[in-house]
Amino acid sequence: MEYPIIYTEINIFCIFIVILVMVKSLGVTQMTSARQFIKALAYMLAFMISDNIAFLMISGLIPSSGLAIIVFKSLYFMSTTLMCYYWFLYFESLRLTTFATSNKSKMIAGIPAYIQLVMTLVNIGYGFFFYMDNGVYHRGSLFALQYLFAYVYVGIAIYRALSGALKEPNYIDKNRVITLALFPIPPAVAGILQFFMPSMPVACAALTFSMLMLYFNFLENSISLDPLTRLSNRRELMWHLARRMKSQSEKSTLLYLMMIDANFFKSINDTYGHVEGDAALVRISDAMKKSLTDSKKKPLLARYGGDEFTVILEVESEDDIEAAASAIKEELKKLNDKAKSPYDLTLSIGIAAWNDSIKNVREFIALADEKLYEEKQLHHMGR
Repeated sequence: MEYPIIYTEINIFCIFIVILVMVKSLGVTQMTSARQFIKALAYMLAFMISDNIAFLMISGLIPSSGLAIIVFKSLYFMSTTLMCYYWFLYFESLRLTTFATSNKSKMIAGIPAYIQLVMTLVNIGYGFFFYMDNGVYHRGSLFALQYLFAYVYVGIAIYRALSGALKEPNYIDKNRVITLALFPIPPAVAGILQFFMPSMPVACAALTFSMLMLYFNFLENSISLDPLTRLSNRRELMWHLARRMKSQSEKSTLLYLMMIDANFFKSINDTYGHVEGDAALVRISDAMKKSLTDSKKKPLLARYGGDEFTVILEVESEDDIEAAASAIKEELKKLNDKAKSPYDLTLSIGIAAWNDSIKNVREFIALADEKLYEEKQLHHMGR
């Protein structure tokens, strides 16, 4: 009697942590990876609850029937596979692959889960996965196959993450993805141990530990807004820029990156103080928002750092991007006049166009930064 209670206590503690993380994760961001993360948590919760109920039924601690045990064991194995499926999609979302956005790719990736679902339903009548005999639970001849359905996602996720980090190091944070690829290993090893020793509550504990590690990473990737200007921050910029660069060859529009810098911003801080400096930064962000609201293709506006800002914009022609840059400067002048600012607040803007020769995000940013430097030099010479 004592061991099943310990098993239950451990599982309840893990369930509580998963529910807490799930509640905290809701509404943090609208990124595709966030949706996959939350779905994985939901199936993880179903996995833990069905596991514990089935264990208590088999142990005789709660009333049950043969059918009830079969149902909860079926839910346990199906939720395990679906949990691994959504962890796989979460990893793919972080790597910006087609599996994250293509419904066709998701359907193809879901084939093992579909097969398992059909076989699980058939198992109720044939018992090749598991069955009840005279009130006693038994494993069937194909019992191990259920682990294979789930572990195929774990294996592919690890392989694709590691190989992707090596093949495309410029589009992703190589070390971060390699670290993520190692997270499924502890619960996978624990799952194998529990296969041979079913009464050991190691799978839920190991899974919860890895989930917490992923959650910390999830939060790090989900904090996407600059608190002062309410524009996207550098992390969000890098993510969106990588995504747009990957898909740009399929589009008819032109992809441009603007690097924007406030001229003589240090003198504003030194003369009028940091509070006024912050007000100037907010004014710049407001000018960017107001001047680009009518853009056909929704731009991404970001604060790159300090007094530097960026805009990712898709346009039909070079004239459109030049017009957008002029509109930002004109709107800032209006806002500055309206605020009756005691100082001039002007901008230098460097513009770079994407082309196939640009290998990675950093190279694209460096090109725009080079154009920005050239304009700032002209501005300083003019002053």
